[in-house]
Amino acid sequence: MGYHNDKIWIGSIFLKNEGGFEVVMRALNHYNRRLHRISQSPEVGDAGAMFGSILQAESAKVIPQLKPIANRLRGGLCDDAVLADIQQDLPIIQKALVCYKADIQKASRDVHRYYTQLVQDNKHAKDDLEIIDDAIKKINGYYHK
Repeated sequence: MGYHNDKIWIGSIFLKNEGGFEVVMRALNHYNRRLHRISQSPEVGDAGAMFGSILQAESAKVIPQLKPIANRLRGGLCDDAVLADIQQDLPIIQKALVCYKADIQKASRDVHRYYTQLVQDNKHAKDDLEIIDDAIKKINGYYHK
């Protein structure tokens, strides 16, 4: 009997059964707002015109991917096959979670009004801040058979 290096993605359990869906959806919504407002970001203003253009171009590439990811997440709540396809979206989901966390932290430290405005209407932001690192670990979890 040989050893098989097969991996099974178990991040789907977190998304479907452990509250991961909600925090990921809030992160994706935040990321979408952030990317739509990238030109107003203090980072763009501080970085100069060339870097700002690059950030805006990259944002324009990512924004159209967010709604289909959110739709797959919603569909995955009812269909495990759809949920399994979410694995391909993990890099963007992880970026959304990291961005969401960083912006919540900046808003809580009152770094700039821009960040405060991004998170001010999100009543879950402080609670989400405490679970984002764990969410990233769980979403990226695999079981080795």
